[in-house]
Amino acid sequence: MPLLVDTKVSDLLNSDAPIHTVGKKESVKKIYNILTEQKILSVPVYDNKSGKYKTFIDILDLLVYSVEVIGDDAIAAGYETFSSHEKFVASCAELADRSHRNPFIGIDENSPLELAIERMNKNKVHRLATLNSAGELCDLISQSEIVRFLSSHLDEFPVSTKTVEELSLGYREVISVPLNKTAFYAFEQIVKHKISGIGITNDDGLLIGNLSASDLKKFGYDNYLLSNMFLPLHKFLVLDKDNEMLPPILTVKPSNTVGEVIQEFCKHRVHRLYVLDGSEQKGVITLGDILSLF
Repeated sequence: MPLLVDTKVSDLLNSDAPIHTVGKKESVKKIYNILTEQKILSVPVYDNKSGKYKTFIDILDLLVYSVEVIGDDAIAAGYETFSSHEKFVASCAELADRSHRNPFIGIDENSPLELAIERMNKNKVHRLATLNSAGELCDLISQSEIVRFLSSHLDEFPVSTKTVEELSLGYREVISVPLNKTAFYAFEQIVKHKISGIGITNDDGLLIGNLSASDLKKFGYDNYLLSNMFLPLHKFLVLDKDNEMLPPILTVKPSNTVGEVIQEFCKHRVHRLYVLDGSEQKGVITLGDILSLF
């Protein structure tokens, strides 16, 4: 695709945006606060010994660690916040790629965007570390940023007119949990199934909501998130809302085109869209599914 060959990775980077990083000895609290306060999902980890960035820590690593350490007896043991839990003490070195799903993959900032997409697809990663000519970290490029770029050039890509049904895009089993289960149980299932988000169903088995790994950081390290994790999902999902209405589930239809799906991703700034044919679950489309088409 000529546009993806002619466009450099650096063309998508924001040179004015700061890069948030951490050292290997930083505490889990510091990492959690950076991800929460900066509203980001990942930070590179600097290794003083080698003088290089070698790993990422992202929200999935924190989720895996939280599920492993907390256990379902945390509330019975009297813990309410992460900082009150004596085992919640990991350093960056222990957390880095704990989920085994975010290896540190680099790409030269002058490489064609086509290569970045190919590298993401091959390694099944959500982001790449962009490196300058000296091999130094200069920025990160994410799936979301590439999909936003694609949304501005849909006329360049014939695949954008294909429908979800034609391509069976995202057609797969939808992993879900009932609304009456606890948030902790749902997070456990995310870790167990090695996914980034999970569907939520009502008593009739209909898909009505979504829980993402990023929901782990909504409430802050010391704001009783640990105890909140043991609330039923119908309460957990509205903790930051003014009413008890569940956030609407974001969906597309089999008849939607790839271009329309890309526009929905960009409009809502999300990482997955469920495919519903009426009330029938067909699958879930991820950003990775979109990039696999290019």
